[in-house]
Amino acid sequence: MNTEANFDSAEPPFGKKAVVWLVNHSKDAMPKASVSFDVYTPPSQRIAAPYLGQLREDLPATVDLLKRRRADLISEAAIDAYVELNWLEWRGGGLKLTIIGENLCKQMTVRTVHPDD
Repeated sequence: MNTEANFDSAEPPFGKKAVVWLVNHSKDAMPKASVSFDVYTPPSQRIAAPYLGQLREDLPATVDLLKRRRADLISEAAIDAYVELNWLEWRGGGLKLTIIGENLCKQMTVRTVHPDD
């Protein structure tokens, strides 16, 4: 009697890793091997910290270039990083600032405090 599952396709049914089940007639089916799941890593942890800081500092200038329709002056690597970080998004064939990008720009805006207020 065959105790292992047989997958006819060349690709496992559950992505890159699959569980092979053994049938134990005296007990319920038990997994032969445990499945290791890929852990989600946020984009901010996939980009080197110094480069992330530079992107954050350059974001207001990047937004200004976008407003002046000068996206050609922004490097492709920076655009890719901004999109991956979800600070910019492609919308209607153009780059637009996301809510996250807006909030970052607002945080970086210098606020003047008047002593009379």
